[in-house]
Amino acid sequence: MRAVLWLLLSEYTKRHAQVHLLLEEPWALLGESVQGQLLVRCRGFIPLVWFRARLEWKNTLSLERGSLSVSGCCPAGETSRLPVLLPGKNCGILEISLKSFSTWDPLGLFCRKKRPLPRPFLVIATQNPFGAAGTQPLP
Repeated sequence: MRAVLWLLLSEYTKRHAQVHLLLEEPWALLGESVQGQLLVRCRGFIPLVWFRARLEWKNTLSLERGSLSVSGCCPAGETSRLPVLLPGKNCGILEISLKSFSTWDPLGLFCRKKRPLPRPFLVIATQNPFGAAGTQPLP
């Protein structure tokens, strides 16, 4: 009977978790690392005692691939901000995806996975693709 309770708690935490990837800029210069944040929001009354997110990226031009795992916890009704650092080694479009997001019940017995999110894109260029005007495109 207790196992069913822990299974239901793990399902509850999965359903009440929201995950978003925010990048500081939609572009980066060649050789610079790209900083972003993984936002995990717990909308329920039970905290996310432990979660793990697995990010994967692929450069569509150089076919460079990589992955990163981020884990943490989130209090009930709050948002956790976890720093994410992605490489900008080669020019091209970096396709970033959340491959998996897993939550565990408070005892760590049951793991539940959420479906992946849509993929954000990031442009890595040798210079600012928006010109000297900063982040505004030229007319």
